[in-house]
Amino acid sequence: MTTATDTTPAETKADKSHSRGQSSAGTAAVPPVRTRRSGIWLAAAIVLVLLGAIGGAFVYTTASNTEQVFVAASTIARGDTIDRDDLTTIALAAGQTTQAIPVARADDVIGKIAAGDIAAGGMITQSDLTTSLPVPSGQALVGLELKSSQLPAQTLVGGDEIVIVPVATQSATGVPTTVDPSTTVQATVSQVRTSANTTGTVVVDVYVDARSAANVASLAAAGGVAIYLSPAN
Repeated sequence: MTTATDTTPAETKADKSHSRGQSSAGTAAVPPVRTRRSGIWLAAAIVLVLLGAIGGAFVYTTASNTEQVFVAASTIARGDTIDRDDLTTIALAAGQTTQAIPVARADDVIGKIAAGDIAAGGMITQSDLTTSLPVPSGQALVGLELKSSQLPAQTLVGGDEIVIVPVATQSATGVPTTVDPSTTVQATVSQVRTSANTTGTVVVDVYVDARSAANVASLAAAGGVAIYLSPAN
């Protein structure tokens, strides 16, 4: 009697061992998922976002707590009448101790007279302003309207020490007046400004000895004076 046999070849030990090796190698090729590092990066990103929000809030708060104050846009000479073109502004942190004048008080600055020289960029304070310059005791303030030929080429500024010299002029009859050029008068410049008329003249306000004021004013009205800077300048 013949017995039927299985024709399927039996799996050898070597085959089984090779199969297990492939399975083991295939499993080892897949790296494990590292969730811990991803969590650290996520936390760092959240911290950065929070820091950015805090920084933005700080900048906004700082910017909204500033005050605009007046500073000189260019040098303002003593005696100059201050107008809007003479001014610019800067921002100061609110609460900062300063004597600067805020832009909301523009009327306190524009139209006022500089009590002293104000350097470009200098903050404008109340002590820098006046409605009129005081006349020193024993002196008088006289205005001289002069042409370029009666002035030194150097621009005059408040505080300059000058000498006023009488010069000959034509009288009403056309006869030249006689003057003594040696009768000079010492003076100090108060302020210098362009004349309001269209003749291109310059008005120089000067302090002179009160006893000489009447004579200087009379000569100046007739155009009979010239000035020069004293040797000390």
